[in-house]
Amino acid sequence: EVMNDLTAAGRIALPISGGLDSRSTVATIAPDSPAHARLWAYSYGYSDDSVETRIAKEVAAARGLAFDAFTIGPYLFDRLPDIIAAAEGFQDVTQARQSAVSGEIAAHAAYLIAAHWGDVFLDDMGVDPSTVPDGGLVDVAVGKFHKTGSDWLLEHLCRPHSRVAPQQFLRDMTSAELERAGAVTDPDFTIKILKTEQWSARWTTASLRMFQAAAFPRLPFYDARLVDFFCTVPTSFVAGRRLQIDYLKRYASDLARVPWQVTGRDLYRNGEDSAADVARRAVRKGWRVLRRRKVIERNWEVQFLGAAGRAGLERWLLRPGLALHEFVAPRDVRTLLDAFARDPYAEKRGYTVSMLLTFSAWLEQYGRGVTG
Repeated sequence: EVMNDLTAAGRIALPISGGLDSRSTVATIAPDSPAHARLWAYSYGYSDDSVETRIAKEVAAARGLAFDAFTIGPYLFDRLPDIIAAAEGFQDVTQARQSAVSGEIAAHAAYLIAAHWGDVFLDDMGVDPSTVPDGGLVDVAVGKFHKTGSDWLLEHLCRPHSRVAPQQFLRDMTSAELERAGAVTDPDFTIKILKTEQWSARWTTASLRMFQAAAFPRLPFYDARLVDFFCTVPTSFVAGRRLQIDYLKRYASDLARVPWQVTGRDLYRNGEDSAADVARRAVRKGWRVLRRRKVIERNWEVQFLGAAGRAGLERWLLRPGLALHEFVAPRDVRTLLDAFARDPYAEKRGYTVSMLLTFSAWLEQYGRGVTG
């Protein structure tokens, strides 16, 4: 019903990934649907042989949808002001990879189906009621919200300008927000409430603004009918994607037979690895080793690790006169970038650098006059 309403009119783009949420939206579109003439599916990956785009192509083909695949190359520093203008600095700028294909989206569609928050409603938060620590759900929530790579930012950017230790401030804020969740007996769902209230508004929906620069988003998992429904579903039903997998197997067997990127297996074999699965992965890994080719899995790798990326980081993080330097000393930024150049994967420095870049770009566009 929700998807029928959202696809009833207009030229519509359907982003498809290797996951299950976009696949669940495609499952509602019958192969003989009259809407097909108005639908255009697409996917993007970081290489021409991307697993994500290959799986997405299979999903689109199963329902006869027109489909295009795109390979994301370096684009960030050419479009950074536009990305900051769209997301207003609420989200790590490397997460808005749809900006790389905004022209193609705009050419094909006036609207876009975004399956955001399906992964939250259709899974558990990994909270076992029997193992909640002595500190209660506050400790659990702080752990869930902590981003590896954020410690440098808290120490160098936040602590010098805060009267309260950053970690204590975050803990106090988390505790206050948990109290607002009310008397919910399921601790897993309580964390889901907190994540929906905070993460969705502060992080996830920011990316929708980047979509909106090309086509207006339509959001099935934010529809009140689905939200009300998921508020009645026990955690045990959705844990481990159980409800979603069962739905696809029962009502969209053609899509259930397409491999899930997380496991590499179709949903009818969503159990332990078979000998063939292990052998297949070993062959693929061996082939990559022979070709000396690393699998690129994150957008920051594409945007930062080449010569243009390094130059862009120097410009936006170390250029004399940047507002950023009112908050963090250039020598500390230089030390971070040198460490990132030596080993970009250690200590999740990709996240640290991405968020520092986001803050600097926001300051240049909107924060001039803000003092540290």
